[in-house]
Amino acid sequence: MDPDWPLEALKAQAVVARTFAYANMGKFRKDGFDLTADTRSQVYRGVTAVNENVRSAVRQTRGEVLGWRGELLHVYYHSCCGGRTEDVAQAWGGDPKQTPRPLRGVKDPWCQGTPNHSWRAYFTWSDLMSAIQEKVGLPGPLSSLKIAHRDAAGYVLSFAARAGRRTVSVRSSDLRHSLGAGELKSTKIRRLVPKKKGVEFIGGGSGHGVGLCQWGTKVQALKGRSYDKILLFYFPGSVLSVVTQ
Repeated sequence: MDPDWPLEALKAQAVVARTFAYANMGKFRKDGFDLTADTRSQVYRGVTAVNENVRSAVRQTRGEVLGWRGELLHVYYHSCCGGRTEDVAQAWGGDPKQTPRPLRGVKDPWCQGTPNHSWRAYFTWSDLMSAIQEKVGLPGPLSSLKIAHRDAAGYVLSFAARAGRRTVSVRSSDLRHSLGAGELKSTKIRRLVPKKKGVEFIGGGSGHGVGLCQWGTKVQALKGRSYDKILLFYFPGSVLSVVTQ
């Protein structure tokens, strides 16, 4: 999140980042540390990326975390949800019936019109073939790519890739990883448009889509909503409390 964004947005981000850190403490204990400074935990760019706005947001929310039924909530955040946040079980596996209420996803009108709410990306057949070959293998040249399954939030779960006389299933997360998260911003792909030399992906959002939408948070803050209301919007039913250690 940009350190120059509205204070209430930064306060919401501070609470979510703190909650994430507490909930994942000890995850890498066998390696001699608790968390990483990259996308395996949370990206940290050092003290030079921190300004007085960020320090103020941290001070004003000191010790505050999100909980659910007496325990820390395993929260997440991303850049832009594209109109609806994702159910955590759909994103990373699990039974959606067991998903805690705060992590089931919500319809989000706030990020409409922001960068990456809607986007287009083009990939050549050669690019796609190489990416799919890397993950599942192909029995011949790639001739078509279609959306096979998507979830209730609009995120594609898998594609059907046609090669020769066979059709193979490709997980959307695998394809995005192979093509590059910077190139295919999200798996919320609304449709595919075949072209002569490739395929145009028409989609929305940026990131995994689970939890707090940062661009939606910014817009809510600009509209005068307080950080606690923003958090309750993205994590309905959660409880804001203070940890003492």
